[in-house]
Amino acid sequence: EGKNEFRNGGIHVPEGSSVCIEGDGDLSIVNKKKQCFGIGADYTKKFGSIEIAVNGTLDINLDGENCIGIGGGIGTESSLVRTVGDNMKVNIVCVGSDCVGIGSMKGKAPIDLSGGSVKVSFDCQNGVGVGSFEGEQKTGIARMRLAVSATGNEVAALGCKGEAKGAIEIMSSKVRVDITASEGIMFGSRTGNIKLCSEDSKISLFGTGSNILGIGSRTGNGSILFKKTTFEGLISSQNPVKMSADFENAMLDEVTDEVRVEKML
Repeated sequence: EGKNEFRNGGIHVPEGSSVCIEGDGDLSIVNKKKQCFGIGADYTKKFGSIEIAVNGTLDINLDGENCIGIGGGIGTESSLVRTVGDNMKVNIVCVGSDCVGIGSMKGKAPIDLSGGSVKVSFDCQNGVGVGSFEGEQKTGIARMRLAVSATGNEVAALGCKGEAKGAIEIMSSKVRVDITASEGIMFGSRTGNIKLCSEDSKISLFGTGSNILGIGSRTGNGSILFKKTTFEGLISSQNPVKMSADFENAMLDEVTDEVRVEKML
């Protein structure tokens, strides 16, 4: 209850442990160490199970070299990040060299976001908003508002900046992505066989940079299954790709596509 603050570090949740943060108050975490995290573990460590179920606001502000908002360096079978609550607000800001808003650097990235609103903003050389740098994706987003804003060299807003498998599902949600990057992935992964699903949702994609991918993977592998989904936005890039997937594994049912593409000189 009330206002709570952590000013000299985050909440450590090592492998094999679990934490549930709940209540009607607000929580603020500020960490400016070189290797910093908000809730979970640093970029070299495995992390446990994290559940956030607050009827208030969680603010995480990180300024270091390797920063992880919620999650850790290595995701395992027992790792989990879950947010629950229609009145919940989560705001994560990361500034550094390598940053992850929610998820992990590598390994499995088990993420379950449900209800409320989540905002992730990062300014870094290499970063991921929700997901991981590499590894298996197992992300569910349901009945919520998610916004990811990123500036950097190589960034992925929702998914993986490297090779990935697994699935990302968006259900009955509003998702907005704003990125400015040399190499940017908005919803998907660089390579690998990843499954992207959306139903009863609105996805807004705004990207600027040299090589910007809207949805899918750069290698065209994986699958896209979208139903009753509206896409809007603008991709301005020297090498823009709005959607890329295996043609045989692409299904678009009652989809409205209002994403404009501008090829920059």
